[in-house]
Amino acid sequence: MNIEDFEMISLADPESDPYFSWRGCDVIGCEAHNLGTTVYDCQGYETVEQAQSDPEGNLFEFQLCGDCLYEYYYGRRPER
Repeated sequence: MNIEDFEMISLADPESDPYFSWRGCDVIGCEAHNLGTTVYDCQGYETVEQAQSDPEGNLFEFQLCGDCLYEYYYGRRPER
């Protein structure tokens, strides 16, 4: 998946904690793609119109590492 393809991304369950997954981050080009890392369960829509017209039918579910989630919200990778 390319994170730029999504208009709206949120945590699938804001109360849940991140967890380790061998599958890793689903973002193509991420250094944690297909590698074991800590991820968050997320969900998103490709367009705002899809979210409004059929909220259940167009919902995509995926895993994001913390860096990709940060980049989505703030437009840049976190500083280390």
